[in-house]
Amino acid sequence: MQSLVGISRISKELNIETHLLREWEKRDWLGDVLKDPDQNNQRVYDDEQVERIKFIWSIIQEQRKKGFKRTDIQKVEEKLLNKFGGMVEPIESNITVHPGSIDQIIELIQTQNKKITQLESIVLKQDNLPDHSEKLQEIREELKEAKKREEKQEQIINDMNEKLQKAINLIIDMEEKQKNEPKKKSFWSKIFGE
Repeated sequence: MQSLVGISRISKELNIETHLLREWEKRDWLGDVLKDPDQNNQRVYDDEQVERIKFIWSIIQEQRKKGFKRTDIQKVEEKLLNKFGGMVEPIESNITVHPGSIDQIIELIQTQNKKITQLESIVLKQDNLPDHSEKLQEIREELKEAKKREEKQEQIINDMNEKLQKAINLIIDMEEKQKNEPKKKSFWSKIFGE
């Protein structure tokens, strides 16, 4: 079985930023990259992928020494093809499989099966869990009652708003009537002729 090396370790050892490794993965320079569930789904590389990473990095370093500010991707791909070949194995479903990826899939399935077995044993040990169905029903009933109270309060607020609007309209009507009525003279204005 091949050894797997995490992305953070490769990054530190070769002084390569992890975003570059992910970019190379997107360009399909590294083949199928696994994520290890035992290491927080961190990317892990097999021996051939580590060799590819070192090779790609050496090409890029050569280009930088020659004064290239950007990586000549075409040259990297040519050299990768010359060194590692472009051999993939076709499967009946027309899916291409990179060499070594089946071993990685089998290893991943075995790891997942171990975790499933561990979870099953934990669940089996929990056979005396308390029954909370009554409490759950009580909570549901309380929620229904709270909803009814909330609906009643909303209705009361709506009724009060309607009454308030009617009162405002009545006041506005009264003010309009007062403006339109002729002013009555007071007792003193009649006497003094104001």
